[in-house]
Amino acid sequence: MKICIVGTTQSGSTRLFNLVRMLYELEGNRVLSMWNYDSKVVKNKDDYDVILSKVHDCKLEYLKDFDKVLLPVRDVIDSAISNNKRFGSDIKGRCLRNIYLINKFEKVCDMKFRYERYSVSHIMRLCKVLGLKEKSVLEIMGIMKELEGMLNDKNIVLKDNYKDDKYRRTLLTQGHNTSGGLSNKYVNELSMAELEALLNDEKIRDFIMKY
Repeated sequence: MKICIVGTTQSGSTRLFNLVRMLYELEGNRVLSMWNYDSKVVKNKDDYDVILSKVHDCKLEYLKDFDKVLLPVRDVIDSAISNNKRFGSDIKGRCLRNIYLINKFEKVCDMKFRYERYSVSHIMRLCKVLGLKEKSVLEIMGIMKELEGMLNDKNIVLKDNYKDDKYRRTLLTQGHNTSGGLSNKYVNELSMAELEALLNDEKIRDFIMKY
């Protein structure tokens, strides 16, 4: 089984990446999880039952090599605020970039995993999409609890470090958690003038109205 997490930044993509990995491992599967899987480069792929890749952007042709494609989505302004906190990026530019990525991949994905709907029931739906055995509420809560601990772990790398074995497997750094999972951050993080400037952009305004 080959699965790809593709699309928007600061939208829970790394949490989804590890969630999928742990769901398969719960069933005893050997999972190769990594950034930007390339079958031509990876030599030991036959040693695994599941291959899990994560990218933010790619050619649509790349996705044809996967059995399932998952698209993480989140309020684009919240995502942009998180990206600004982590990398200092321009909030408007990041909103437009994530809108582009959602529009590009939503027609080819098997499921949009919404950040704001992260819950036991949403994960149960994910299990069905992936063809996994039905999980109990307790099993899912156990994984959610473990994931929360990983996101707040102070022993993982500070920044992206592909030389670190744990990072290559989880793609997690201490910089990933910028807000403790909060939603509607723009309520407190942006002024009305800043919000108005974002909504003056037709693409951003139309996207927010649609979703």
